[in-house]
Amino acid sequence: MYLIVSFLISAALAIPTFGASLLVFYLLKKSFDGKAMSAIFNRAVRTMSTEVTEELFHVNQGAIHKAFRNFCVDSSRQFRKLGSFSIYWGVFMHPMINGGEKFSMRVIYVPRGNVHIKAAPGIDSEILSDKIFGALGDVDLPL
Repeated sequence: MYLIVSFLISAALAIPTFGASLLVFYLLKKSFDGKAMSAIFNRAVRTMSTEVTEELFHVNQGAIHKAFRNFCVDSSRQFRKLGSFSIYWGVFMHPMINGGEKFSMRVIYVPRGNVHIKAAPGIDSEILSDKIFGALGDVDLPL
C-alpha cells in the first residue's frame, strides 16, 4: 500500500520537479525489491535446513519476479493464480545457495504482501507440483 501512496506522491510532484521525483521513486523501489529478493533467498536457505515453510511479510510481487527472472533455470519457471493468491515455483541456481547446485523453491504470494516460501535441495517433485499442502489436505490447482 505504501508503494502506491509513494508513487502517487511522486507522480503529483513530477511536474514541479521535472520528473526527478519519479526517478527517485524508481531508484528506491529497485533498492527495496533487491533487499526483498535477498530476504526471500535467506528464507529459502532456512527452509532447506529446517524443512518448514517460512513466512515473510511486506514483500511485493516485483521482488518475486526479480528473483525468478535472475536465478530461475529458464524452462522450470511456473506460475498459477488461484483467486487472489499467486503461486510461483521453479528450479534455481544461485552461487551462494546450496553450493551453487540446483534447488527447488515455491513461493506463495498472499495479498497484502505476505509470502510463504518452501525450498529443497535438488529437484523436489513435491515443491515443483501444483499441489498446496495445507490444513485441508491436498488442494489441486486449476490448470
